[in-house]
Amino acid sequence: MRSSNSQLVGCARALLACATLTDRTSPPTQLSAPPRALSALAEEYGLTLIGPDRDIRGFGGITSRLSNRDELLTWAGTPSYLAAFAESSIAACVVGEWARDAIPAGCSALLTSGDPAEVFYTVFSDSVESGGWSTVSPYRGSGTEISPTATIHEHVSLGDDCVIMDNVVVLPQTHIGDRVLIKPNATIGGTGFQVGVVRGRRQLIPHAGGVVIGSDVSIGSSTCVDRGLFGEMTSIGDDTHLDNLVQVAHSDEIGRGTTITASVEISGSVSIGDGVWLAPRCAINHGTRVGDHSLVGIGAVVVRDVPAHAVAVGVPARVVSWRCICGARLDKDDNDPSATRCSVCARAFDFASGEPVLVGADGG
Repeated sequence: MRSSNSQLVGCARALLACATLTDRTSPPTQLSAPPRALSALAEEYGLTLIGPDRDIRGFGGITSRLSNRDELLTWAGTPSYLAAFAESSIAACVVGEWARDAIPAGCSALLTSGDPAEVFYTVFSDSVESGGWSTVSPYRGSGTEISPTATIHEHVSLGDDCVIMDNVVVLPQTHIGDRVLIKPNATIGGTGFQVGVVRGRRQLIPHAGGVVIGSDVSIGSSTCVDRGLFGEMTSIGDDTHLDNLVQVAHSDEIGRGTTITASVEISGSVSIGDGVWLAPRCAINHGTRVGDHSLVGIGAVVVRDVPAHAVAVGVPARVVSWRCICGARLDKDDNDPSATRCSVCARAFDFASGEPVLVGADGG
């Protein structure tokens, strides 16, 4: 005889109570790989080490936001990327034989006769698949309700008074705050869409990071939030709300008090500020930043950074006006651009630079 729905819910709550831990750790800012010496990598993958031997504890691009840049391995396929590496604090770089005589003194490089990107993604993929990366400590808060059809994987930290609805999937390395609502069919912590060549085969690259969701957040139905790629934590700030069918790609950072409406697409490594409004069906290009309290219009395509307080519309998106924190239109006072005030809430802004900067009690 099949159990009733009330019995299933009761079982789910009982399991949740059993899983509750007494202590909860803070959300991680990133995850790290087990250390490997460059000399060991050179031997294993048939590479040539140029420069000092160092321990590698992570991976990333030249512009990586990871804090341990002095322990990262990157790659360079062109002289311009090699120059950018040389000027960065990144520990080491995979490069082609063409760069043998161009590596600056003191820099560490792994030389390959093949494609540097393929070698980089192969080493990274092997590292992820072999395990040993740091993880999120599991936790189950009190007062949280989980649908019996939801799937909560290991290495998930789930706060108090959350509601996890039907068919939600929360994958490992996810940290969720208190009072979070996740609606049916949402997926949190999935592998993002990064394609590369590993040992001659073009494939999806495994992701080594996770997801951090703040408190008082809601995630809409069929929305996907991908985990960070190279150990970054895709993050969503407190009091931010995502509508249905939203795509949040790997390594994105979304601020507090932001509203993201239906069918928005946010590509990888995007930074969204506090108090932002993203209108339906807009798209945010890889690596761009959308400033605090800005608004992106319906169907707009953001291909370059959007300043704080801007209203950006169109394809490609362009700034057409400015807005206050309260949402009212903000018009520059041409007679005194350094002391423009919102006509609704009276907040003061300085337009001396051409863009509004909040001053006074709420600003600088």
